[in-house]
Amino acid sequence: MDGPSHAIVASELVIQRNVERVKQNERKTPTSRFARKSDSANGCFGDSPKIANNGMNALAQQLLSARLPELKVPVFDGEPTQWLEFWEAFQSSVDQKPLSDAEKLAYLKGYLDGEAKKAIEGYTSGRFYQDAVETLQVQFGKTDSIVRSFKKKLNGIKPPESSYKSLRHFVNDVNCICRQLKTLGFDPNGNDSIEDMIYEKLPVARPKVYG
Repeated sequence: MDGPSHAIVASELVIQRNVERVKQNERKTPTSRFARKSDSANGCFGDSPKIANNGMNALAQQLLSARLPELKVPVFDGEPTQWLEFWEAFQSSVDQKPLSDAEKLAYLKGYLDGEAKKAIEGYTSGRFYQDAVETLQVQFGKTDSIVRSFKKKLNGIKPPESSYKSLRHFVNDVNCICRQLKTLGFDPNGNDSIEDMIYEKLPVARPKVYG
C-alpha cells in the first residue's frame, strides 16, 4: 500500500473511532433534571421521541378542532334522497364521537322528524341504538329505493323556458341529481331512461312560418 492511501485509511479509522467515542458519551450522559422537568411540563419526555410526537399530534388535533366550525346535521324526515347527506353528517358529528349509546340515541331522535321519527318510536334505551340505526337504514337507506326516488325527483323537475336563466337553473338541478346518483354507484350517462326523461323536458325550437 502506498503512502497517501495508507494515510487516508488511517485518517478514516481515527474519524470512525472519534464518532464511536462521541456516541458512547451521549449514551452515558444523563438527561439533566431541568430538561426532564421542562419536557414534563410540555407533556412529553426528552428520552421518548414517540411520546413527544404523540403529544404534539394530539395538541395539534385539539387546536384544529377548536378552530373548525361545528358541523350542522340536517333534520331527516324520511325522504330517501336526503338520507346520505343526513347520515354522513350525523356520523361525523355524533355516531363516531366518544359518546354513550344512550346519548347517541337521544341525539338521533333529535335530528329526526315525520316518518323517520315514527320509524324508531319505542326505542327508549341506549341498548337499542344500533337497532334504531339499522331500522332507519333498512327503511330509508337502501340504494335501490334511493335511486328510484332520485329518478322520480328528476321526472318532477319543471321543464325550462327558453331563457338562459331558466335553462341554467334546469341544468343545475339535473346535474345535482346526476352527481348524487353517481355517489350511489348508478351512472346516469348512457342510461336511456334518464336521457329520455331529460330530453323530453328540453324546449324544442319551432320552425318559423313565413306567410
